[in-house]
Amino acid sequence: MSDPSPSPLQLLYLPEELLEPILFLLDLEALKAVRRTCRTFARIAAPRLFRTIHIILSTDSLEWFINCIAFNEVLAQVVKKLVFHGQIPRKYKDRDEWERSSHFGRPEFGLGGQAMLRNRVTQPRDPLINPGQTSRPTHLFRAYDLFQKDISDFHSCYKEEQTRGDSNLKTRYTRVYLAYSNFPAAISNLTRLESAVITAWGTQDDTHPFWHIIRRKTAQSPREWETSTTTREFGRTMEGVMALDWLLRICSSPNAPKKLSCLKFRTYGNAFWLQQQFWRMRSYADVDENICNSLAGLQNAFTNLRSLDVSVVYGIGDFHAHIAGSLAKFLNRAQKLSKLNLAFVAWNGEGVWSSQAQCDILPLLDGWTEIRKLKLSVSTKATSLIAFLAKLANTLLVLELSEIRLIQGGGTWADVIASLPEILNLERIELEKLWEFSEKAGKGRTLFEYWDNEEYIDSIKNFILRRASECPVLVSSTPYRPTRP
Repeated sequence: MSDPSPSPLQLLYLPEELLEPILFLLDLEALKAVRRTCRTFARIAAPRLFRTIHIILSTDSLEWFINCIAFNEVLAQVVKKLVFHGQIPRKYKDRDEWERSSHFGRPEFGLGGQAMLRNRVTQPRDPLINPGQTSRPTHLFRAYDLFQKDISDFHSCYKEEQTRGDSNLKTRYTRVYLAYSNFPAAISNLTRLESAVITAWGTQDDTHPFWHIIRRKTAQSPREWETSTTTREFGRTMEGVMALDWLLRICSSPNAPKKLSCLKFRTYGNAFWLQQQFWRMRSYADVDENICNSLAGLQNAFTNLRSLDVSVVYGIGDFHAHIAGSLAKFLNRAQKLSKLNLAFVAWNGEGVWSSQAQCDILPLLDGWTEIRKLKLSVSTKATSLIAFLAKLANTLLVLELSEIRLIQGGGTWADVIASLPEILNLERIELEKLWEFSEKAGKGRTLFEYWDNEEYIDSIKNFILRRASECPVLVSSTPYRPTRP
């Protein structure tokens, strides 16, 4: 009598070291479904599903993060990257204004998006929004209005605490204040947190799946808010500041479980370490240096960084030199950097050139002994740029110069490029939108912005990389015209 056929091999019988790579081949949606099948799959799938957490500063998002992730003993240990979506929703005066700013014909609404918006009648799932039948646009507008108010309350709570230390915040913002007050402890609970990203105005993350969820509920996402010209309730300077301020304070604490090794953020208008002062001053002259210096503890969060991507878009005025000096102090703390993307860009609302004084931050930077890759977007002088790069010559391998302005009287790109092979030994160089001021023409001009002659550009790169002995003559393209960054 033959032996009975063996039972089919079950996936759960495989060793976990084989199960893990199999499950990790699934996309996130499939992995979520598999995780619901049993505790074993739930545990194995957790490191990939919860390695990166996306949140926005709304009550629902933070309560989920605090209660379900940060205070969960298992999931808190697998989070390695935290993304704060710091964009602030625009406040609309009525539904018509909101509808004009929304693009309902986009793919996420389907081909019949406009017809659905105008004609269909739906029963909303949330009876708190509207217990009866309501039109689709009315339902979406009410959902958006609640979403916008919730985030506004968070920023109001933060602003009032920073400026007045209001003792009535808990009463006026009960649910918001509870999430607000528990947030620092939640961050500290992520003992393996390595990387953080804070998005704000101008950050191109509108197509991320996180925003697809928000768009399905509210019919809008940062693409509409960014183009708004009337969102002045908090100002764009608020965007991302709350999350960044919290994060740096927590990571600067001596009791922080682990220092960040990777940080990416963008600020607009006034620098993040000065926001509290700008809310209550009437002019730049009112800034209290003592309060600015009291924020120096934030700099400790930079000491362990290996990778830093920072963009500071500052307003031109009689205080912008202080912004350059303070930012340099933060950057000089990050002595372990191996990768830096630094954009320090002047902005006067219309585009800027040599008619306005601009900050040259490069002379204020000490340099880094472990830097391997550098990308720069700044306004500077040829001598400042050459001297700064010379500080990094021992370790720098990859250099990208993009949207760099040589200010009026600050030399030419011919001076810079001629010096690069003498001071650097690079493996790769990228050049894009290099601007200088032509004394002869009396106006700005650009290099490498519109050129499509790859052979010409490659010949310049080969000279910088020491693969050619002579540098081609630099030819400018069209005259520079100020444009919005």
